Amino acid sequence: PCLTSIETRHGSAALAAYINGNPIINEVHWQSSTVQELDLRNSNVSRLIVHAEGLQTLRLNEGMSTLILNGAPSPSLYIDDPHAGRFLRLQLSGAIAPFHGLDELMRLSLSAMPAVDFDVVAQRFPALTDLTVWGKPGLASNVASISKLTSLQDFTADELFGYGPDDFPAPAQLPALSSLCLTSLPLDAAKAIKASYKKAAALGLDLSVTRPRKPEWLAENLHNAFRDW
Repeated sequence: PCLTSIETRHGSAALAAYINGNPIINEVHWQSSTVQELDLRNSNVSRLIVHAEGLQTLRLNEGMSTLILNGAPSPSLYIDDPHAGRFLRLQLSGAIAPFHGLDELMRLSLSAMPAVDFDVVAQRFPALTDLTVWGKPGLASNVASISKLTSLQDFTADELFGYGPDDFPAPAQLPALSSLCLTSLPLDAAKAIKASYKKAAALGLDLSVTRPRKPEWLAENLHNAFRDW
């Protein structure tokens, strides 16, 4: 009766009904080879980890705060959230998964990214206020498109490369920004960003630009399968 978390590789309609009927269950790790629609609208789940392969419809409850999508979702997957993602943090790994819904998502975390196109991010989730990207290390493209995220307040990036000192948006292009944390980035870009954001930091911006990397470091680490060891 005190169960609060469920992890399953054999999700079923009966199990979904059980989760909806037990309000103290707050975390679910879901995988299913038979269920195409997962409806948790009547649950009290706050953290949901879904292996989305094969899933066509995912309906979220009012209090959901974190959604982690694993696997390879179908491009036809529709995620129904009562607030269109405004109060949700979505976590994706490896790529921006194709799906429909969450058009007003405000918080996005991308991990283990071999590449990230910020123009795709800005077009898909224009209302973002919080964006975190971890490279594998990864190559970033269209970095200037970050400026399209006019509501962005917090931006964190780790081990992203492939851009230069003139690519990153100027402080005036990100008027809502309150925190900028960049770790392990191109040396020339790091120098330019520090100089550009120095005045904004003096006015209260939380600025951290650390571990600048020379081109030699990237050549040694980008395709090194053993670097994490």
